[in-house]
Amino acid sequence: MTVSGDEEGLGRGELQRRAVDGVMWNLLNIGVAMPVSFVANLFIARALGVVDYGRLAVLTAFVEILSFVLVGGLGQAVTQYGAKAHASGDSPSVARLLRGYQGLRLTVELPIYALAYAVLADVPGPLRAAAIVIGLVLPAVIGNGAICFAIENRSGTGARLVLAATLVSQPIVVVVAMLTGSADYVWLARMVAPVGLAFASLAFIAPVYRRAIARPLLPPRLPKGLWRFSAEVGLASLVGGLVMSRTEVFALTAWSSAAAAGEFAIAFGLVSHVLGPPQAIVGPMVPALASLRTVDEVSLGRAIRRTLRAMSTLAGTLSATVLPALGPIVPVLYGREFAAADPLIIAVGGLGAMASLAGPLAAVGLSRLAGGSLLRINLAALGVDAALMVALIPPLGVWGAVLANGGASLLRAGLLLHVSAQDLGVPAGTLARSGLPSVLGAAWAGVAWALAMLIAPESEVLRAVIGAAVGGVGFVASLALLRTGLSAGDRDAILVQLPRRIATVARPWLGQLARANAD
Repeated sequence: MTVSGDEEGLGRGELQRRAVDGVMWNLLNIGVAMPVSFVANLFIARALGVVDYGRLAVLTAFVEILSFVLVGGLGQAVTQYGAKAHASGDSPSVARLLRGYQGLRLTVELPIYALAYAVLADVPGPLRAAAIVIGLVLPAVIGNGAICFAIENRSGTGARLVLAATLVSQPIVVVVAMLTGSADYVWLARMVAPVGLAFASLAFIAPVYRRAIARPLLPPRLPKGLWRFSAEVGLASLVGGLVMSRTEVFALTAWSSAAAAGEFAIAFGLVSHVLGPPQAIVGPMVPALASLRTVDEVSLGRAIRRTLRAMSTLAGTLSATVLPALGPIVPVLYGREFAAADPLIIAVGGLGAMASLAGPLAAVGLSRLAGGSLLRINLAALGVDAALMVALIPPLGVWGAVLANGGASLLRAGLLLHVSAQDLGVPAGTLARSGLPSVLGAAWAGVAWALAMLIAPESEVLRAVIGAAVGGVGFVASLALLRTGLSAGDRDAILVQLPRRIATVARPWLGQLARANAD
């Protein structure tokens, strides 16, 4: 891995190359990390049981929400401002920005984080202290290498490091779960295991930015325009995170049962693994779109349509084949107490696949610093989520949580589609057609699951095989019938970036998905 200061700035071709490299490495990261995380999650769920697994989900959601509150907006604002300056070759401005951000992390974020953990984390005192010192203080002092990778549009390098950290940390967490059988200790292990990633990141960022992180501005100073954008995006990230994450476990714990929270958590977690590859496309696109708007704004519409086609085709493929195969074997893998998660996976996964297109659409808004628009959209979705939880969870239990989460997520995606179409000057129908494969995949997941249940209701393994086969064949046939999916240009752009051996294997599959698209 090389380090480059990019003093002369970045052109459109280099931005595209780095964005695709980031996507490919993120996909490879997910492709390796997903099976590892899946197996690790299996051991953890069996060691904890459905009730304690629900408690682990609540503790995890606490960390996610706190992260949205404190770093979501500021981190994204620094990324947007820094990526634009870096693309123009203005490294000194980026260095000043990083120095100010590091000073703010040490003097504001870290104390608030530590206080929140000390007061609100529902774990024994010694575990809270360890989480604060190892999981919070050390990474804050070291600096945020991930921000630098995003600013430099070198997400591929970050993905390599994350993959290495995953392969090290997941076995540690599993061992802790098997030895303790405690959700509290598993939570702590997840907090402290990846700390080594922060140290490793420093070796691969540009030297000028590494020096900037080591010299934080005290008191911190950041550009004036960044503060307003940060506040808007921070609130938008918090509200959007409440909509998209598993916050329904809190309502289920209060209004239904701990077992229902565990069932929802296992379904949500497994679906997150399945839909991880399409979500991996979003990360590199955020700074890439910010840079592209700076150097070649005319290309934005074409870039986002290609991103939507690739993401929706991948999400649809995984939904149609993996979801109907995964649902039936959950009781076999995790134990009969998780049997209720079987149909939940189909519902949560199908809704999640359709709503996943919100990621690249939100990146369009971030690239034009439209934090206020994102905030209003996320607030509308959160209001719907809260109303549906209050109305549906008491009478329907876990299915009320599924409908609340899915309904709010789909509303958010629809509103982002409308706003993005106006911003890009592209008809909303054109953008929607780019995302059609994810809808087809969700539909075929439900059809395949129901058909397999009718044919082989007593055999989980046979149901899984039938579901995957029916879903896959039906999905590919529907792409050909409706002439949607990847375009020939999308296929060729993907194959060029893949290693030769992987490209040879992927070429026939990509050809099936791209041969009938009229775009």
